[in-house]
Amino acid sequence: MTTVDDSESPLAASPAVLQAPDADAEGVAQMAHLHGEFQAIITESIRQARAYRVWGRVWKTAHILLGLPATVLAAFSGATGLSSADARIPAAVLALTSAGFAAAFSFLQSDAKAARAKRCRNAWLVIEADARLSAAIDGYRAVPEMHRALVRLLEQRRAILAEDFDRAFELSQASTVTP
Repeated sequence: MTTVDDSESPLAASPAVLQAPDADAEGVAQMAHLHGEFQAIITESIRQARAYRVWGRVWKTAHILLGLPATVLAAFSGATGLSSADARIPAAVLALTSAGFAAAFSFLQSDAKAARAKRCRNAWLVIEADARLSAAIDGYRAVPEMHRALVRLLEQRRAILAEDFDRAFELSQASTVTP
């Protein structure tokens, strides 16, 4: 049976753990709970980023599938109508079909929704990276530092959910400046 010397453990050598005033059982339990909260934010961020990636693809596809046929049908409609007087009926059908695609294209605003999904996805990826970094750095400090990092992450999360991306990215940049 092999024994492990605690002095070789990275946690044992960490000054934050050695000097933490609350290194008793309650402090350790609180640190474990805070680590769990970091992990919950990371998990939620990954899930949200994946969901917005899928929605971004859906809206990009809708943008292409509605916009391209509208344009092509409008061109064919014009060419058909100008070709001869007997082609009025097919030209009208093509024009109506093109108008339907254009109306759906305009109503859905799939290009704006694709851009929004991309922005949301990027925001969730940023908060995931920030949470991982905070867990790696602040996770080995005393409880107050961990708590401050978690509060900042939750503020970022609130900003993303409110679609205040400028605030979310501002909070992220502020966290990377602080050592």
